[in-house]
Amino acid sequence: MKKKCLFCRILKGIGYALFSIATIAVVLAIVMTIQPKQNLDLVAAIQPVEHRELEVKKDLEGYWTITKPDDSELVVLQLTDIHLGNGIFTKGRDKLAIEAVTKIVNYVKPDLIICTGDNVYPINIQGGNGNNLASFKVFAGMLEAFGIPWAVTFGNHDSEFLSLYTKQELGEYLLTLEHCIYDLGPADIHGVGNYVIKVLNSDGSINNALFVIDSNAYEGFNPWHYDKIYDDQIAWYEDTLRAISPPEADLVPSLAFLHIPLNEFADAWSLYKEGSDEVEFLGGIAGEPNEKVCDPYSKGNMFEKMVELGSTKAVFVGHDHYNNWSIRYKGIELSYGYSIDYLAYPDAIKNTFQRGGTIIKIADDGSYSVEKKLLIDM
Repeated sequence: MKKKCLFCRILKGIGYALFSIATIAVVLAIVMTIQPKQNLDLVAAIQPVEHRELEVKKDLEGYWTITKPDDSELVVLQLTDIHLGNGIFTKGRDKLAIEAVTKIVNYVKPDLIICTGDNVYPINIQGGNGNNLASFKVFAGMLEAFGIPWAVTFGNHDSEFLSLYTKQELGEYLLTLEHCIYDLGPADIHGVGNYVIKVLNSDGSINNALFVIDSNAYEGFNPWHYDKIYDDQIAWYEDTLRAISPPEADLVPSLAFLHIPLNEFADAWSLYKEGSDEVEFLGGIAGEPNEKVCDPYSKGNMFEKMVELGSTKAVFVGHDHYNNWSIRYKGIELSYGYSIDYLAYPDAIKNTFQRGGTIIKIADDGSYSVEKKLLIDM
């Protein structure tokens, strides 16, 4: 009888423990889907930014187009790794991120904004909101409030393993927005949101092409094995480039915007550190620990195709928040953008060397220039 009672007590104790764990899990799940009203109020208070209202539309072939004025550069602002947590424990850092983006956009007054991934940060254990669509609506609401055309690609964090919505669902939401230039892209290739924006001259001729490419997230279920751009995406890139270029002429100049750096970012940095004359260092710092480049776990072939075709002059990425260097390698500029992040890196809130925006200007002849501007200098 005593043994039976002891066994019953053990079972009862286990039951209480399981009930307590389940209760805590439910409470945490509820807490982590609470959307702070503060973020909605901050977005509602944003005023439209004075800017040149250029013609933005889809052409007869279904491509997005933006027409630049004659004798004037098209101004593109790259923002990256904004990382809105949108949880009740991230209110302070979200406020800083929204204020930083607002300040940068008002300073630059760009013609077009391109956000290169990790726009939200639905990591529950860091106080974020597992409802990544709710977070994305805050992010998108902020961009919409400026009244400036904007484009976006996804990063590895935008639809994390435990977040509620897929990239497809986030992308379908983006299609409903007034100022967002976005396409889901072909459904039969990897990634969600592979599309191109044609930069046109006033006479309708093509000046440049801005490729926005989904660099995917993780290879398998290992959060440290970053994914790559796949061969079917590369084939789409080549086919699209040939389709939009004038017949019997050189391929149109282009720039590429993605989140995860190509493997050649790591190759180029190693060559630079070795003093090789194969690369040209264009400036910036390697602020990641041990100067790390968090590139794809498996080698991708995108860079080789870019070199072969000779169209893409620069690749703009995010992902590594403390890297902001640029290097020209095999004729292509490999460029990290300044990040916004106040949340993902615990010490980011006190640092200023990495936070700002990248200003890209496209000239009449299709050439481009880059200026990186720190938030503290605005």
